[in-house]
This record gives sequence, C-alpha cells and structure tokens, in this order.
Amino acid sequence: MAATIDKNNIVHVSTEVLQKLSSIAEEHDYTTEAELYYENHTPVVAYLILEGKGKLFKKRRKDISLKAGDLIGLIELFNHTPSAYGAHVQSGTKVLFLDRSTINEIIEEDIDEDLKRIFQDLLVHA
Repeated sequence: MAATIDKNNIVHVSTEVLQKLSSIAEEHDYTTEAELYYENHTPVVAYLILEGKGKLFKKRRKDISLKAGDLIGLIELFNHTPSAYGAHVQSGTKVLFLDRSTINEIIEEDIDEDLKRIFQDLLVHA
C-alpha cells in the first residue's frame, strides 16, 4: 500500500488506499465542470479523485492533468498555505472530500494503521 507526493504537491495513492478512504470520507459526484479551489487560495478540504478527470492550472502555465488516485490540497490544507494552482474537475468526476478533522481522526485514532502511517509520513515530509 503506497502514497507518494510529487513536486506539485499531488499525492498519488494506490488503489488500496483509495478504497479504504472511500469507506470513511464523503463522496461528491460532479455532473458539470467545477472549480474545486482557485489559485492563491487555501483549500478548505483535500480532494481525492475517485474517477473521472481534473486539472491543476496556473495563469500562463501548462495545465497538470489529474486522474483517479490523485489527492490534491492536502499539503496546503495542513500548512495553511495558499495553493500555487487552481483545481478544476470535468463533469462526470467523482471526488472524495477529506477535511482536517477526518484526516486528524485517521492519524490520532486506531481506524486503520496503514492509513495512519501514510498520512503521518505525508504530513511530516510536506
């Protein structure tokens, strides 16, 4: 079971992690295109793409594609920092919302040891 973070603060989670998080977080289905958050704003939750597509975008820069298993906004949420990118999802995309309290519960409670370790590692290295 794995999760890695890239230079754009996108966390890539394995299918196993995605399935575990699906059982404890709130899912949202986007029937139209939508902005999740804007460039230079701090996300209010972290967003995990379950299925569908999205993108990170920045003025005058190339867009970064998002796909199932990509978790965005986590580092900015926990560091209380604005995102260098805005985030957008296409219609037909399913997204999990992971708020601070849910993530803290994963870390502090014994819900799932693997998830606990993954989030502890991600947030330490962020």
